[in-house]
Amino acid sequence: MALIVLIGALWILNFDLRSKIARTSYVYFLIPNLLLLVSSVIFAAFLQGFIFQQILVLIIIAAFYILFRTFTAFCRKGFRFAPISRNNLSLVTFFTAFLVYAVVYGGSIYFSWPGYLLILAIAFISFLIFSQSFWQHDIFKPKRWVYILGLSFLMAEVALVMSYAPINYLAGGLVFLVIYYVLWGLTQHYFEGILTKRLVLEHVIIAFVALALALSTARWLPIAT
Repeated sequence: MALIVLIGALWILNFDLRSKIARTSYVYFLIPNLLLLVSSVIFAAFLQGFIFQQILVLIIIAAFYILFRTFTAFCRKGFRFAPISRNNLSLVTFFTAFLVYAVVYGGSIYFSWPGYLLILAIAFISFLIFSQSFWQHDIFKPKRWVYILGLSFLMAEVALVMSYAPINYLAGGLVFLVIYYVLWGLTQHYFEGILTKRLVLEHVIIAFVALALALSTARWLPIAT
């Protein structure tokens, strides 16, 4: 479905990669589509309950619709498209990040991955997501690769801690999402020149409350002896 969205957009707009948009931009639009496609299929297999599965399907359809509308808007206007399109794309990115992190963390539990494999997987996924986030907010520059690598390394450190946490995949996905949200929010505000102590405090409070709720309501797994 993700590929159909992109191919349909190309056909409707008589799209020419060389004249209208850089190939790298096409790749950055492909990243959330593929991540959402793969993670949603696997996540649906993990998810129990018919009603929850149907709700997930509706959210996924809405997410792909937003990706399609954002893609066509970008083709016409570049980074000058309406802020609401960029905000909607950010919501899809957060949703995709949760699904991917939950699937990876759930896979590490189900298949009993060694800790280093979880760390490498989270670092790689985070690198893709942060790269796409930098691009979609038009703050990407060649010299900022080091920041993307640094943020991915921080997420890998979180994965190291989470490899010892006896919680289920939903809580694990929420923990990774909260950390990603805080890191990305602070990074975005910093490069946009609007980062203040108040914003830092707000992100810290949001992270603390969200993590407390996620961990306090999580289903804790038995620790093997």
